[in-house]
Amino acid sequence: MNTKYNHYRKGDTFNGRKYTFPFDLTGASILIQYRETPTSSVVFEYKTADNTLLVPDPTTGEVFMTPRIMNYPVAKYCYDIQITFADGRIKTVDTNDYLTLFQDVSR
Repeated sequence: MNTKYNHYRKGDTFNGRKYTFPFDLTGASILIQYRETPTSSVVFEYKTADNTLLVPDPTTGEVFMTPRIMNYPVAKYCYDIQITFADGRIKTVDTNDYLTLFQDVSR
């Protein structure tokens, strides 16, 4: 799931992203947390519980991250995607990727 869209400038707008999974997401909850290390505190997150992750038609496996302004500390963040299915099964999708937030110059 590596992607080329993983470098942003602090204060810029992230326009969202689409993930497509090869399974039905009916009744599932999804969580993506961004941290500087896997054990550090969560800096920001996306989740279906607050509609920052949207699943318009769960049968397609498509998930949309909503746009937001990237006003977080400049850092390299690790993340994964945790899916909790309606029956209680949990699947964590390792992205093998990082999101790097650079300092903007023009403010």
